[in-house]
Amino acid sequence: MKTMHRLAAAIGIAALSSVAVAGSGYNYLDVPQVTQEHSNWCWAASSVDVLDWYGANPSQCSVVNWAFGRSDACGSNVFDWNSAANSPNALYGQAGSVQSVLQNSGVGSTAYASALSWNAIVNDVNAGHPFVMRFGWYSGGGHILVGYGYDDEPGTRYVGYMNPWPGEGFTWSTYAWTVSAAYDHTWTHSLRTSN
Repeated sequence: MKTMHRLAAAIGIAALSSVAVAGSGYNYLDVPQVTQEHSNWCWAASSVDVLDWYGANPSQCSVVNWAFGRSDACGSNVFDWNSAANSPNALYGQAGSVQSVLQNSGVGSTAYASALSWNAIVNDVNAGHPFVMRFGWYSGGGHILVGYGYDDEPGTRYVGYMNPWPGEGFTWSTYAWTVSAAYDHTWTHSLRTSN
């Protein structure tokens, strides 16, 4: 009888251990760091980051030229910061958007007018797919970033993302803060990539 109780206790402890381990997880994709070359090119840098991950190697200026139907974003001329080439862009829903840029290079994506759920982040990263995020600033405007990882610590979940703004780079923030930070931003839109 003592053997049965010991066996039952050992099975119970093993089951509890597996539950604890299943609740905690960590994974990230080794996406490159891409710094946006101009003030409104977060979308171009994020597009290049995702395309690099999937094996393409475009320049930011070539992405801008394609997206806006231009020919002057690249070259040895001094870049005109007031040029229409230094313009923000939509994540999806219009010609030349980030989703269109990705599709043009053979990378599929599904658009959402919201933050991704925790489970979607975990599933995408585990499947080897970076995701694209749009932060809407409380003061107006927005910023596009690339999500690449998650860390499910006991009591707190973290999201890893590549921020293309100069000096920002790879960042880990709590999932709650990433979704919405008072007086700073709200995660408003997403692209789940596939290939």
